[in-house]
Amino acid sequence: MGVDTVKAPAVFLDRDGVLNRAMLKNGKAVPPASLDQLEILPGVREALVRLKNAGYRLVVVTNQPDVARGVTAKTTVNGIHDFLAETLPLDEIRVCFHDDGDHCGWRAVARRRGWPGRRLPRDNSH
Repeated sequence: MGVDTVKAPAVFLDRDGVLNRAMLKNGKAVPPASLDQLEILPGVREALVRLKNAGYRLVVVTNQPDVARGVTAKTTVNGIHDFLAETLPLDEIRVCFHDDGDHCGWRAVARRRGWPGRRLPRDNSH
């Protein structure tokens, strides 16, 4: 293994409830429905800067099945991600737009928190 193949360690972060405040609807946590509803949680930026300064790549992995359900437009989710990428020191945002019934392998992996050794698909077409 050469030096060229060594990559920086990464921290994988969920979006809703970790980076931004999850909204409550009928007692259930739901993602913000618009950029206007997005609130980055206190201390998040500072924590991410500390991780970056420690040499970690910061990758957000998030499931947004409301797109497949027709509740939220894909452009809305992408707008939220554009804002997060401009505001926070993130290296990458990976999103799956599928619903549970779509039997997406990426969603199955992402649902199981704590998945060391797993690889995400190279593209972000989910």
